[in-house]
Amino acid sequence: MRTDGVSARDAAVVMDAPATTDTQRDAGSDAGDADISEPAAGSGGNIAGRMAKPSGQAGSAGAPVMDSEPTESTACRGPLDPPVFRVDGRQILDAAGCPFVPYGYNAAMFFIEGKREEHFASLQHIASASANAVRIVATTPAEPMKWWNANPMVQRQLVAEALRVGLVPILDMHDFGACEEYEGDPSVVWSGIRQYWLTDEMVELAKSQPALWLNLASRMPFADADGFFTNYRDLVTALRAKGVNNLVVIDAGAKCGQDETTIVARGQQLLAADPRHNIVFAVHPFAEFGDNASLTRKLEALHGTGLATMIGAFSWDTPVAESTGDQIFYETEHLLRETERLRMGWMFWSWFEGEKQEQRAVDLLEQGTLNSNGLRLQEQMRDAPRARLTP
Repeated sequence: MRTDGVSARDAAVVMDAPATTDTQRDAGSDAGDADISEPAAGSGGNIAGRMAKPSGQAGSAGAPVMDSEPTESTACRGPLDPPVFRVDGRQILDAAGCPFVPYGYNAAMFFIEGKREEHFASLQHIASASANAVRIVATTPAEPMKWWNANPMVQRQLVAEALRVGLVPILDMHDFGACEEYEGDPSVVWSGIRQYWLTDEMVELAKSQPALWLNLASRMPFADADGFFTNYRDLVTALRAKGVNNLVVIDAGAKCGQDETTIVARGQQLLAADPRHNIVFAVHPFAEFGDNASLTRKLEALHGTGLATMIGAFSWDTPVAESTGDQIFYETEHLLRETERLRMGWMFWSWFEGEKQEQRAVDLLEQGTLNSNGLRLQEQMRDAPRARLTP
């Protein structure tokens, strides 16, 4: 495989870590008590280690971080109480009060049945590719096409395994993920998602794993910004009333998670309505984000809100099946430069281990080895700090 001048060490195979057994997973339900400021023992570390850029050096792809942008403090603020991730303006703070920017992948191999040990092992591979977080793509049991991980027990195991290998878990309810193809009533999907998060099992999962981020619904559409505000306000306040303090991730409320105007219009009010004031807002920039100039305008509009924001999913600028609706017209290198300039984290779509499928055309692996796109993302993430989960 070509690696475009990258050393053989950097192109190392990432699929050599041992899978965790079911017994180990059950025992790992308390993994949230660990400090993952460094890779967990036995995690295999990163493929090529972490290489910080010297101060003042040009960023990835030769794009300098613009001095005209406001620079937020990188100093730790001291232990948080309770020790959960918390937003502070545009920043996300870990349990020690240190700024944290999430970089990682959507774990999309959960779409298919197969050998579950291999699916769990993929979390180790994601950590070995320099990620510090992972978006665990799951569904509720109400989803007609529910996947093998559509139950609280398996989701608990996946969260514990992510923590064990040094990843901050972002649990995503993906019932409406294929929004371009959905022909039913979105309100029915939303009702199922809301009920699921409020079950005793999911409330207990959240409370027992304070490092877990709750991505309440992937790309859920609402009629307008008011519907976006009202529905998420009601679910967030209901969770807080049950004692759930975890950081919440909320996707933009229209155009399959791409309408940043819903966040711009009502994001601050939604944050204020949360008794914990602990929400990160996410967009999924695909076709609706347009070209490079348009993408920059939209990301700067989000930055201008003063809210903590991130990219929930994006892909490489290579052709993908038109039926997915995931075409992009900007250059991915431009997105990487702009998110670095704005200190905005991201989750790439997708990490998929299995038979090549047309709709997975943006995969990063070729026969278990990072391809050139995967190596480029690894380069971007190498200096990203891992989170401190204990004060």
